[in-house]
Amino acid sequence: MASGRATSRPSRITFIGNQCLLGDMAMLGWTVFSKAQASLGAHTHHGSYEICYIVHGSVDWWAGDEVHEVGPGDVYVTRPDELHGGLDAMMHPSELYWVQAHLPPAGLAVSEAQAMARDFDQMKLRRFPGKQSIKDAFARLLAVHQAPGAYATTLAQAALHELLATVVQCYTDHARLLRDQSNAQSAAIRRALLWMSKRLAEDYSIEEAAKAAGLSISHFHERFFAEVGFTPADHRARARVGAAKQLLRAGDLSITEIAMNVGFSTSQYFATVFKNLTGMTPREYRRLSAIAK
Repeated sequence: MASGRATSRPSRITFIGNQCLLGDMAMLGWTVFSKAQASLGAHTHHGSYEICYIVHGSVDWWAGDEVHEVGPGDVYVTRPDELHGGLDAMMHPSELYWVQAHLPPAGLAVSEAQAMARDFDQMKLRRFPGKQSIKDAFARLLAVHQAPGAYATTLAQAALHELLATVVQCYTDHARLLRDQSNAQSAAIRRALLWMSKRLAEDYSIEEAAKAAGLSISHFHERFFAEVGFTPADHRARARVGAAKQLLRAGDLSITEIAMNVGFSTSQYFATVFKNLTGMTPREYRRLSAIAK
């Protein structure tokens, strides 16, 4: 039986300890946060990996001394006994699945069990893009817990094995892509990124950034997206919102002053972009950060 009853705000279903069908699992859950709210602060999971999959929305999570913005379709992994939590103990509006599992799980061939334990242990990235099949495996795992029937343990084990194996595949693919991008990233785009980072608050045009890269505007857009993964304008907006979050947590400046300091022309435009990227207004973000302190 789920330890939480589904409600509209937020919706949450969890299975903990002996409620889980498999001894390899310490917890399984799904949650929808319809609005930003306080969440768990610093904590650990003894002996188990925690694997989260974000369906929609975004969250700012930290593990050790690293902070990650985790968005739709992303996987986020924390190691056994690793201190981690939400930045300022805050959850953004989002939907996510998670499982806490001891690795390797039972039921694998010896060679595959050893490989899975090694692959998770060697993961250097906490956040990386996942696949729809990870969400599907989570959904099947949760469904068989909600309505266990014939072969429930077998079905749960199969879903967990698929989930973990696909997470490893996604990590491996992304790590290879990052290596390839690092090797292939052109000097022109590196120049542009450095030029843009030094002018975060300036009202420069994308044409000027293209000129700094030494490329035509059309070629610059094409190359930038291919090598960075965002358009130049989206990259700038994300960088500005990231800087604004730090200033909002500090609490010293007004929202209008912060908007101007990070390069937005008006506080209204700043609030619109901020909410589009985080799911909350700057004022809500500041309020929740203050509560967490």
